[in-house]
Amino acid sequence: MKEHIGWKIKVLDQAFLRVAESHVGLPATQLRLLGYLLSRENEYTYQKDIESAFSVSRAAVSITLDKMEKAGLLRRVNSEKDKRQKYLVLLDKGRDAAKESFERLVELEEDIESIFSDDEKKLLDDFVTRLLLRMEELNDS
Repeated sequence: MKEHIGWKIKVLDQAFLRVAESHVGLPATQLRLLGYLLSRENEYTYQKDIESAFSVSRAAVSITLDKMEKAGLLRRVNSEKDKRQKYLVLLDKGRDAAKESFERLVELEEDIESIFSDDEKKLLDDFVTRLLLRMEELNDS
C-alpha cells in the first residue's frame, strides 16, 4: 500500500516536535509563542493577535498564557487605551528561555541535517519550497 506524502510530513512534524521539546524543555506551543512575542517586542501584542497569528481558539490561547504567566515567562498588562484589553509583556525569564531554546533548536537542526550531503540539503530545500508553494496555490483556489 502506498504511503501518502501528507501523512509522512505529519509524522515527521510530530517527531520533530517531540525531539525538539525534549531538547528544549518547553512545550512546542509555548516555544512558538515565546518566539512570536520576542519578534514583536517593540509592538503591543494582545491575546487576539496570538489567536489570529496561530489560528487557535481563545480558550486554548488563554490556557497557554495562564501557564506561561505562572511560570514567570510573561505578564499580562492592562491597556491604557482600553481597560478591557491586556497586552502581553515578555519577562526576562521568558526572553532568556526563548533565546536559549532557539540556540538548542539550531543545534538540533544542524544535527538532523548532518545526515545529508550539501547537494541533498539543497534538493530537500527545493522540494520543501515547491511543496509549500503548491499548498499555497491550492489554498488560494
